[in-house]
Amino acid sequence: MKFIIKKGTHYSNETVFKLKNFFNTNNTLQYQVVFDDSCVYELPKEDQGDINKLFGFSIGFNHHKNSARFGWSYQDGKIDLHAYIYDNGVRKSKLIDKLNLNSSYLLTLTDLGEEWKFSVDDGSNTVEVKMSKLHDFEWGYKLWPYFGGNNPAPHDISIDLI
Repeated sequence: MKFIIKKGTHYSNETVFKLKNFFNTNNTLQYQVVFDDSCVYELPKEDQGDINKLFGFSIGFNHHKNSARFGWSYQDGKIDLHAYIYDNGVRKSKLIDKLNLNSSYLLTLTDLGEEWKFSVDDGSNTVEVKMSKLHDFEWGYKLWPYFGGNNPAPHDISIDLI
């Protein structure tokens, strides 16, 4: 599925797909991702490192209270991929890896009970990051591509999630 975040907005398109795939009862999400040249952007220096959101899921109905997502930003010719969570209302993030543009990566997010596991596989190497959490997974909703931080997309941004 190609998600497009239009210039001047935060949210991606594909509303019908997102509604059909809203609820989540699985403790694992996995997608193949490709960040293309449209993911290159320049923002004011203090905002360049803001973490955009890729995909993930909430625990319950408030993703700003308890959730986990892959996040990303563009820095120095690479995509910085982050583990990005809210744990009882506290936002935390951790750099996972630096990805090449126009390359395919298998991303897997798993709720292991007391921690989240984020893994990135480029076909020859796998990098994993774990982050502890307070709440057990029961159900929630899926979270999809979002640009920001406080700035909207400076131009149309396209991300393939397969």
